[in-house]
Amino acid sequence: MVLLEPSELGHNVLITSFINDLATYLDEKLCAKLMQLLHYIADATVAFIYRHCKFPVPTGPNFVVDNMLKVFDTYVRCWKPCEDDDGPKIPVNAEDICINALMFSFVWGIGAQIDEFTRGKYDLFLQEILMGEDVNVKHDLEIGENFPEPIRFKTSLGTEYTSLFDLSFIVDECKWLNWSKTQPEYEVPVGAAYASVIVPTIDSIRMNSVLQQLLLNKKHTLLCGPTGTGKSISVSQ
Repeated sequence: MVLLEPSELGHNVLITSFINDLATYLDEKLCAKLMQLLHYIADATVAFIYRHCKFPVPTGPNFVVDNMLKVFDTYVRCWKPCEDDDGPKIPVNAEDICINALMFSFVWGIGAQIDEFTRGKYDLFLQEILMGEDVNVKHDLEIGENFPEPIRFKTSLGTEYTSLFDLSFIVDECKWLNWSKTQPEYEVPVGAAYASVIVPTIDSIRMNSVLQQLLLNKKHTLLCGPTGTGKSISVSQ
């Protein structure tokens, strides 16, 4: 066994390993595109957040990138066939879902770890990436000569938003919606005691939603095995 410091290993190996697993059941061209986009945004965001953002809990680049991949995995793992399935369950709009899910994953997989005072800087930075701006030059990130030319992303975000953190990606419809519109209007139960009334807020809605998404994905992992293995694991209900 060879042990390496995270700084020596780097975060890009996590992305490469993740995509190699996806390639066992996703289209080769889609995997190649995701590989390019993930490396591109991860390199830029890692360089930016450790210069301009603060973390309530100190953590390293490998940790934040791994968290981002875990969020993205919640959108694609359900396509992986279990051993009793006939084959992969890939939707026809898989590429559109992946591109939008990728951006959602960077918002919450990384942005949720940043404190509320500097999160706005990261939000604007991601919007600049979406618009295809040269963030490496604009923010003097000094990523290196091999950093690719700016990429303009084709998402279904729309224009009616100010912060990416206000939006939820609705995968079934492949569209973005304000978190407050993802839940029915709250009504106080008749006769409820004051102390038992918990009124949902945009913070509680989005935190519960992301946590539930991660937990459901964990359950699928136990049922169908890690991405790329194709083996089921028996679990007790």
